[in-house]
Amino acid sequence: MKLKLTKKGIVLASIPLLLAVLVIVARYTIFRTEAEIERTNYINAATELSCEALKNPLLSVNKETGAEKTKEIFAKYGFKTENNEEMMALMTKFEFDESTAEKITKKLNKTCVILPE
Repeated sequence: MKLKLTKKGIVLASIPLLLAVLVIVARYTIFRTEAEIERTNYINAATELSCEALKNPLLSVNKETGAEKTKEIFAKYGFKTENNEEMMALMTKFEFDESTAEKITKKLNKTCVILPE
């Protein structure tokens, strides 16, 4: 028995695969919870801030400049940076979460390029 490939057959065979992809995309984009969005934004902000600190070690030394940079980066990701108590609560929420720290480290290794001077 010889199978004959036709355009109609290929299209019909690919429909379940396309539906599976759409379900996965919907799950990770449309139906994300507020907590998932907050965690993703925290990971992105913390990664960017860590990269900036690695590129410019003076950010860690100069508290005022470091605080300004932290607020600037976290505001970029939608966090309310004018309230210090809320920022501290956010940091406390994620600072001991191992999976969050692991994701930050992995993303930092992939995205942060430090060129020698």
